Amino acid sequence: MRRDTIISIVIGSLVGAFFGRDWLSWAGPAVPRWQAALDTAGWTVFGAFAAAGVLIAAAALRGPAPAAAGAGGPPKWGWFPVVIAVEVALIIGGQNLLNGPWDRPEWAPVWTMAVVGAHFVPFGLVLRIRAFHVLACALCALAAVTVLAAAALGGTGAWYALPGFGGAAALWGFAGWALWRTARGRAMESAPAS
Repeated sequence: MRRDTIISIVIGSLVGAFFGRDWLSWAGPAVPRWQAALDTAGWTVFGAFAAAGVLIAAAALRGPAPAAAGAGGPPKWGWFPVVIAVEVALIIGGQNLLNGPWDRPEWAPVWTMAVVGAHFVPFGLVLRIRAFHVLACALCALAAVTVLAAAALGGTGAWYALPGFGGAAALWGFAGWALWRTARGRAMESAPAS
């Protein structure tokens, strides 16, 4: 695995771990007495991911240059800001509608989760990592399950708890898996070059 690939995976895993921390915090309205504990736990988990990422990156940079792996070719970084811009516009636009004229602020976590999940589809293509498609499916499925469960249960707690805890688990699970594979010198599954 190339060093730039290793560094990209480490950075991506840390971004995922940071947003996992955000998702955990977003569960707070469902369990308001536990908000401080959730925030502390989120920062603790993020700190553990950061430490692991630094160690993996340091080992990759210190060791001999590994052989290139995977037939997917290099990532198409030029599309990266386009995907992020569309994602941010959709999240902000949706939240403005939900918090404004539609008066459904409790739906904001589900909307955000669906958009974040969907953005991993083009990320999988742009960064040539098929595993992102699995993460996309997991997050979008969680958004759908949240809508069904929250509608059945009533109240606002489920609208926050399911995406909060589920989003944290999905992002931390994926980040942990990516770092674990990288630490063992195993390439992420690359998508074929187009």
